[in-house]
Amino acid sequence: MKSETSAGRLTFRVINNSLAFLGGDLVSQFIKFFAVLWIVQSLSKETYGQFSFIYVYLSFFELFVQFGSNSVLTREISQHPSDRARILGNAILFRLLLCLLVIPLSYGLIRISGYPLSVQQGVLLASFQLFLTLQTIWEIFYRVELKIIYPTLWNIVRAGLSLSFVLAAVYVRASLFSFILAYLASGFLSFAGFLVFTGRKVALDFRPDRPFLIRLVSQSFPLLVSAFLTLLFYRTDVFMLSKMKGFQEVGYYSVATRLTEALEIISTSILVSLFPLLAQSFKNDRSGFDAAV
Repeated sequence: MKSETSAGRLTFRVINNSLAFLGGDLVSQFIKFFAVLWIVQSLSKETYGQFSFIYVYLSFFELFVQFGSNSVLTREISQHPSDRARILGNAILFRLLLCLLVIPLSYGLIRISGYPLSVQQGVLLASFQLFLTLQTIWEIFYRVELKIIYPTLWNIVRAGLSLSFVLAAVYVRASLFSFILAYLASGFLSFAGFLVFTGRKVALDFRPDRPFLIRLVSQSFPLLVSAFLTLLFYRTDVFMLSKMKGFQEVGYYSVATRLTEALEIISTSILVSLFPLLAQSFKNDRSGFDAAV
């Protein structure tokens, strides 16, 4: 009876966690939709195409900064909770190093690719958003604890701030760079608030752990390659359009794909709750894991 009660409570936590993630993301996407709507209405078709292209271009570099490590880190913390401070601290150092390497690389490549100066400058400015990928490392703690509601709420705060700054940019001066600054300001403000909120809950150990870093890189690299090929499959058309038809067509295309790709959140909301539990079960209860899968 006791095990059935525990199983029931765990099932409730999984469902509650998944629904919190799904509901929070839907709210965030709803708010972001209005921010994008204002941007679309405020910029010319050509300039909005450049705005969309910049973030598509940087999505590849964001992928390299994340290095496919989120799943590996989730598994490591789920299976070794006593080493959580060391794992998170080393992951933060590794990602910071990648940010410092990738930002100049992203600018260097766009400079030699023949794109307009406004796109090059926009990439340089927007590339600082890569530092915001650090937040996902702290979020792993909440994923493992099945408390995803907390980072979800902060993402809603970020979306609200983004809408506010976008409206301010529209009122002051609607331009490519003002909207990029609006995104950066909302991102870093919400990230700072999230760190203050999380600081006392998550201890960090920044002493380098070479064996762990080697294991993290070797196990994350195949995931990085897989994610890169998937993103290349979905985003090659944007680069082709920018060269063949111009940025106006990129703008039209980006608006259409934004709506369809939002549906991926349904499967992600389930995975975000189940994966930490499966990782724990694989290490602590292999027979139960085999029976479950």
